[in-house]
This record gives sequence, structure tokens and C-alpha cells, in this order.
Amino acid sequence: MKFTKLKEAFKNKYAIRIIAGVLVVTLVGTGVSVSSVSAAKAGGAKQETKTEQTADTEQEEDAEDTLDELINSRVTVQEKEIGKEETVYVIADSVGTAQDIIVSDHLVNKDGKDTIEDVSSLKDIENVKGDESFVQTGEKLVWQADGNDIYYQGTSEKKTPMSQKITYYLDGKEIAPEKLAGKSGKVTIRFDYTNQEKSGDVYVPFVAISGMVLDDSFRNVEVTNGKVISDGNREMVVGYALPGLKDSLKVSEKDFDGDVTLPEYVEVTADVTDFSLDMTMTVVMNATNFISAEGADSLSLEDELGTLTDATSQLEEGSAALANGVDTLKSRLGDFQTGMNALADGVNSLQSGAGTLADGAGTLNSSAQAINNGIAALDTTLRTALTDQEKASYSAQAGAMVDANFAPGTDTYNMIYNSAKQNFTDAMSGSTDMIAQSLATDASGNPTALYQALFSVVSEQAFVPYAQSQGLDVTQMTVAEYQAALAQFRGSQQAAIHEQVMGSLQTIAGGVTGGIAAAGADSTAAGVVSACQSAAQQAAASALVTGIETTKNTIADSIEAKQENGYSLVTGAAAMSAGTQELVQKVPELVNGVNALKDGAGQLQNGTGAIVEGVGTLGDGAHELADGIVTFNEEGISKIVNAYNGDIEPLMDRIQKVLDAGEEYQSYSGVADGVNGSVKFIYKTDAVKAEE
Repeated sequence: MKFTKLKEAFKNKYAIRIIAGVLVVTLVGTGVSVSSVSAAKAGGAKQETKTEQTADTEQEEDAEDTLDELINSRVTVQEKEIGKEETVYVIADSVGTAQDIIVSDHLVNKDGKDTIEDVSSLKDIENVKGDESFVQTGEKLVWQADGNDIYYQGTSEKKTPMSQKITYYLDGKEIAPEKLAGKSGKVTIRFDYTNQEKSGDVYVPFVAISGMVLDDSFRNVEVTNGKVISDGNREMVVGYALPGLKDSLKVSEKDFDGDVTLPEYVEVTADVTDFSLDMTMTVVMNATNFISAEGADSLSLEDELGTLTDATSQLEEGSAALANGVDTLKSRLGDFQTGMNALADGVNSLQSGAGTLADGAGTLNSSAQAINNGIAALDTTLRTALTDQEKASYSAQAGAMVDANFAPGTDTYNMIYNSAKQNFTDAMSGSTDMIAQSLATDASGNPTALYQALFSVVSEQAFVPYAQSQGLDVTQMTVAEYQAALAQFRGSQQAAIHEQVMGSLQTIAGGVTGGIAAAGADSTAAGVVSACQSAAQQAAASALVTGIETTKNTIADSIEAKQENGYSLVTGAAAMSAGTQELVQKVPELVNGVNALKDGAGQLQNGTGAIVEGVGTLGDGAHELADGIVTFNEEGISKIVNAYNGDIEPLMDRIQKVLDAGEEYQSYSGVADGVNGSVKFIYKTDAVKAEE
């Protein structure tokens, strides 16, 4: 470092290290954040008391390192590529009046160029870290860099953009600093800052951070717009101000309800014994180094408010549509309730029919058993050969026997009659599947109303236990949720439900064929008996016993002969008896199922009333929601938008102008075209001490 005035001004390296460490403050209003640099070195600062005893060369190098640390105080600035870093040292007296201005510049040679062009208004320019030379034409400088960064210093008499005034008070009265030295009492030190750099009608947004180190003669230290930090031995004071920002924004602190402060001075008050102050240091920097101008984009905020307005309008329209939809649902629930009542009536009728079916099945089973026993006995009799005596007797009685045996009411008559009747009934039973299919579909192959009704009943009956097994509570479902879940269940279980419905239709078809058989079996059986009687008469007349045996065999063969359905009269009677027995056993299950169906239909019918009531409540809520959204839009969103357009938007415009002014101010001494610059000002004041 080659400027002796600068070295002399910062020769107290302990104070420099401490202040460099405690210029650590978070400025909420501007977003400035400076991390602690040298606080850890405070403990080692005691060793620095030996500095005055070292050689001059060591003092110069140590002081230079310390100043580098102060200048590069690890402040993170906005993300832009800096080509010229400038630090302006203002050496001032104890009241802040500038005495000398020394400027240190660093030209960043990122691309390793051979030459670097620069602009500077400085005088007495010297290279301080190398032997690179330059050629100057007016304020234009061309450095022979040879791929290196350039570090140079110079002096200036140009007015700095920020001035400071330090005023001292003892026990409430202003006092000159030289008279304050050695005095004791309540001391106040006030820093006032004046921003002298404007762009149009706004000030360049500078932030001023002032600091000082206080020894143990200072007690009860208080700071306005700052803070006190202690290292255990000494107290360090830092404070900050944003001079000119209130005027630029045309605001006052009351506009922010106390949440944000925009200080323009720093004031330190303490109880002091034998007042002495080594020095004060103030760093002034462009606040836009810490703020991205993009963060205050009023156009973006305006777009967001537009989006909010549109979304609220859509919400208002949607809530109205919801209310109308619920009204429509409410109007259709009357039809739904009527349908539920009709379903309940139908299930009641089905239950009554199931009871009749159970009684008929019992009677049918008893009759089938009797028929089976009779036909089996007949078959045995017919297959038994006649004795000689029987042959002789039958020969004489042939004619009379035939007539007698075939007379109405006789066993033979009844046997043949019943067998024929049963054959007819069996034949009819073979058509059960066809009848069941006709009950399921119409001529066009579409499901009949009966099939659809049974399908609906069976699926809803099966859905309840299925929903419970899946952890669903149907009583807590809305109508829409219940119908959606039921539809999904029907789709997944369609085949199983269809099989149950067809089973029910088979039972109904069986009843139908039974009725037809009962109606036509008598005439058919009578015809069979008549035919048998005629055959017997012919046989008796022609061959007596042979005729009887032939007749017996013929009849036996007839009743044992298999029909197209695979059964003979004998086997058919046996199968019928077994089938009716099974039917009797299954009918109670059907009756129980119908009873359960009735209970379910009753519950559904009862629940319909609750659904109607719930939809009514939903309708009221939907209308309240729609009205509430309208009120929210009128009294909330619209007022926010109006407030933005009335008050906030102009403030955002002022903020944008301030940020633009900060972006434009990049250098104190000058910067070449196309180069981004950054600049900071370091004000060091004289010590205030009693004369020795």
C-alpha cells in the first residue's frame, strides 16, 4: 500500500479488525445481509497490541491485509458480472467533514485480456499490486494488463454522493469533540447523513452503516437504529440509515404501521467516564447491490391481481351453478321417492307370493311321493308272470275284468291315469328353461321389466354386505356417492347377479309350467286310460291270458320306456319325487331371501325421506355459499384491487424508479462503457482524545 495518508488513517489495526467484524447487520427494510467476518478474530486482537513494535514493512503488509478484509467484507451482492470494483476511502475529522479522498480500484480481467480499457477521474494514479503500466488520454485509461487483474489507487476532490455529520452531546448539551475528550457524564453521539445523489426526482438508494468500538469506560450503551454487540472485553456499536429513501418514496414511517422503518440517522447514548474514542467508521453502499430490481415488478403484481379477480369471478359463477344444480336434484327427488315406494309395494307382493309358493311346494312334494310309489308298484306288478290258476281265472274273467279294472275310480284306472298325467307334467317341466328365458328377455332380446327389477333388487341386496366388507358406510354416503358405488359394484359383479336373477326366474317358470300341466294333464290322462282299456278288451277277446300278459308287458314297457327328456314314467316319477323333495328344502331359503329383500326395500324407502331432507339442506347451503362468494368478491377482492390501483401501484412505481436509480449508479470515479461497476464508500473519522 503506497498512500501514507491512508495507512496513517487506518494504523489502529485492532479497531479496524473489530469494526470490520461488527459491521454485521441485517437491514430488513432493504434486504441487506452482511455476514460476520472477523468476530472470531477479536480474541486474537490482543496480540495486535504489539503491532507498533514491528518493522514498518510488516505494519504495511498487515494493514493492507486488514483493509482488504474490510473492503471485501463478504457482502453478497446481486448476481451480475462486475468488471470494476471501487472502494472510496473518505478520511474525515471527528465531526465527519471530509479531509482527503483516496480511491482504490480493482479491474477484473476475467478473460485474461492483454489490455483493459477504463475510465477514471482520479489524480495521482498508481498501480499498487503490480508493475503493469497504462496510457491516459483525458479520463480514458488503457492498461497493459498482460492477462492480470489491475489494482490501482488515486486521489479525488470530487464531492461524494453521501455526506455525514457527527454531533456530540454531554448531558443533553451540544459540545465540540475536542472539549468532550476526558469529560464524564451522559454522552450522545449522533450520525446524520445527507444523500446528495439524485436521478430525476429520486435519490440513489444508499445504505449507510456506521460502527465504533467502545472500551469499558462506556456503560449503559443504547443505540437508535442499530445494535450493541459485546466480545466480552469491549462493546461494539453498529447502526444503519437509508438517507433520502423516504423522500424518494414519498412515504413516512406511519404508512407502514410500525412494521418497517426507514431510518435517516444513528444515535448512540451511554454513561461515560473520561470520554475517549479511537475513531468511527461508516460504510456507504448502493442498496441495489442487495436487492434484485425484478423483486419489485409492479407489472407482475398487477398480473397476479388480475388472475385473482378472474379466479374469484369463476368461483362466483361456479357457486351459482352449484346452487342451480342442487335445485334440479331437489326437484327430481320426488320421482325418485315415488319409485322407491313402488319398489317397496312390489317386494311386498313378492313376499306374499313366496308364501303361497312354499305351501304349494309342500303339496306338490306329497303328491309326487304318492305318484312315485304307485308307479313303482305298477311296474312291479306288470313284470310279474301269471300262474296257471291265474291264467284260467283270467280267461273267464277277462272281459269283465277289463271293464272292471278300467272303470273310473279303480286302481288300474287311477294308476294309468296318474302315470299319464305325470308324463304330461314331466314333459311340461322340460320347457321350464325356455319359459325362464322368455321371462328374462323380450322378443327383441332386451331385458324385460321383471328381469331389470330382480337385477336391481338382487344387486342392491348384495351391495350392502359387500360395502361393509370394503369398510364403506352406505348410511354416510350421499345419493351420488351411493349410486356411483352401486354402479361400480354392478359392473364388477354383473355375471354373479345375473346368475342369481336367472335362478329366481327358473323358479317362477317352474311354477308356470306346473300350472299348465295341472290344467292339461286330466284330459291327456283320460285319453291314455281309454286307450289302455280298448287294448285290454281286444287282448282279452283274442288271447285271454296271452293277451293279459302281453298287455301287462306292453304297459310295463310303456311306463319304462325313456322319453326324449331321458326319463320313463317310472324313472320320471322317481326323479320328480326327488326334485319336489329338494324344492321343499330350498323354498325356505327363497322365502328368507324375499323377507330380507322386503326389509332392505323398507330401509331404502325410509332412507329416501332422509335423502330428500338432506338435499334440501344442501340446497340451502349451496345458496348461502353462492351469496357468500358474491359478498367476498364485492367486499374483499374488489377492495384489494381498488386499493392496489389507488395506493399501492403508485408506490410500486416509485420503488421501481429508486431501484432503477441504484442500478444506474455504478462508480464514483467513472466506468468504461459495457462494464458493470460496484462502489462502496468507507468514511473514517479522527479519534477524540484528551491531549497528553
